[in-house]
Amino acid sequence: TSSNSILSRRSATSTTSSRASSPIKRERGMRYADDLPLLRRSLKDPRLPARLGPLLKDVRAVSTKKHIMPLALKEEIEALYSPFEAISDDMFFGGEDDEDESEDGHNQSKVVKVNDDHVKRHRDRLWQLGRICDGTEDCSDPSRQTFEVEWNDVVHSPMLRLACRQQSSLRCRNLTSVQVDGRYGDAARTVRRGGGGAATATLCDCRIDFGIFLAPPEKSDLQYRIFDLMSRDVDQVRQLNHLNAFEPDWPLAVSVETKRLAPGVEKASGQLASYGRAQVRLMQQFPDPQVEETREKEPAERGIRGGSETILPQLKVVSAQWELSFIVREGPNAVAYGPFGLGNTASLSGCYQVFKSLCILFKWAERECYDWWLRHISVT
Repeated sequence: TSSNSILSRRSATSTTSSRASSPIKRERGMRYADDLPLLRRSLKDPRLPARLGPLLKDVRAVSTKKHIMPLALKEEIEALYSPFEAISDDMFFGGEDDEDESEDGHNQSKVVKVNDDHVKRHRDRLWQLGRICDGTEDCSDPSRQTFEVEWNDVVHSPMLRLACRQQSSLRCRNLTSVQVDGRYGDAARTVRRGGGGAATATLCDCRIDFGIFLAPPEKSDLQYRIFDLMSRDVDQVRQLNHLNAFEPDWPLAVSVETKRLAPGVEKASGQLASYGRAQVRLMQQFPDPQVEETREKEPAERGIRGGSETILPQLKVVSAQWELSFIVREGPNAVAYGPFGLGNTASLSGCYQVFKSLCILFKWAERECYDWWLRHISVT
């Protein structure tokens, strides 16, 4: 066989594979899927789950950048950063009697005297966020060749882990090498045929970069229920996430996909949607006992405001820009709501904004995830 013929076949195979994984075709495949077809809606849609209202209100308040930086470090921050970005007085909170800052990023009414330990905690955080800001600048340098892995190492992972550490029951893990369990992924699903371009749609499984997992506290009610579930001999699901042999006793609270601003960035939204739908399929194996009792009284469409809807937060990070969206199960569909911008790490104030927003989100996700699984894992 001639080398030209071999090259031609390789080229054709590569082209076919590339077309099969086209973001447009994959999006179409999810839209026309037989199982959990995907819908996309704005956060302004009146059908948005009511439980998301307070969360979005809190995150939206942070977007003004008011009261996000400690007044105790005002002089240091202005000396280091004010020549390069606008630092205004209303960005600072606290004083000699500083308002205590809670784990979810909100300033509480509890007043504490500023002392060395208090200032040290703020200074340590300033140092970490400053490194993330500097890392963003380095990775954005057009004269350098920067790959996604470097963005993850110096910007994305440090920010996620810093915010995650504010919640005692959350763990951040890298998932780039972790596959979706075939029982829950898209690869084994089919696409409805007959109209709307569905004939050219495709479905395939996706990986993402990071996951924020719930590790229930020791001796908590949920940990007891999980141990009980894992020890059963009955033929039932004994894993709490949709991943293949990865921390089966940890539920996934937040999914994170990261990209750099380069060709391929358009795949991120589809990856998260496919991932979220796989997660929903796993969670469907754990019906809410209270809902099951009333299913006959509330047939077919329960509506999104029922007490047992599944809400899965997702983060898309493209270089310095952070966005929040949600996958919500509504009847037979998986609905993607979003996106909502959380900020940009190209400036120090932007780093504080992203950090505060993530703290609020992670606090909400920790509570939401814990309560959901507590309701859905029965005790034998």
